Amino acid sequence: MAKLIFVTQSSDKYWNVKGKREFAGTKFPGLNTLSCNLLVNYYSYMFMKRDDFELEVCASSIQSAIAAANGGANRIELCDNLYEGGTTPSIGTLIRVKEKVDIDVFVMIRPRGGDFLYSTDEFEIMLKDVELVRNYGADGIVIGCLNADGTINKEQCARLIEKARDLPVTFHRAF
Repeated sequence: MAKLIFVTQSSDKYWNVKGKREFAGTKFPGLNTLSCNLLVNYYSYMFMKRDDFELEVCASSIQSAIAAANGGANRIELCDNLYEGGTTPSIGTLIRVKEKVDIDVFVMIRPRGGDFLYSTDEFEIMLKDVELVRNYGADGIVIGCLNADGTINKEQCARLIEKARDLPVTFHRAF
């Protein structure tokens, strides 16, 4: 099944359709419920049937999460600081989003923007964040750890996956 990914902030203006077709670079001024519905209906009509893809929306606020859910998203990637490529949101934001939406919420685990090379202290924060978001109702986590040469840091990823226990894990676009 293909994934259709929208970003609900004007700072991140790119979307991708992964699967049968791939597009990138189209700019949107920010999504709301109506525009999310319109885009889903348009791409369903033009490119594939709605049952052929899942819609995941990156949301960095309660308003964008509610708009995503009302607009037909199957899942939310909850983060903060989309200007930085996404960082871990507050526990308060996670709790409120879970109270307001009835779709899966995957939480970004990333202590800061910039690269995906994490110090020992930053990685310890990430491990603690996984524990916290799991305990506060996240349906999954989103991670990405690299080595200095650009390869995946398998050791760090494995430790985060182990900490997530039974939660699904998505690897973030760390490259």
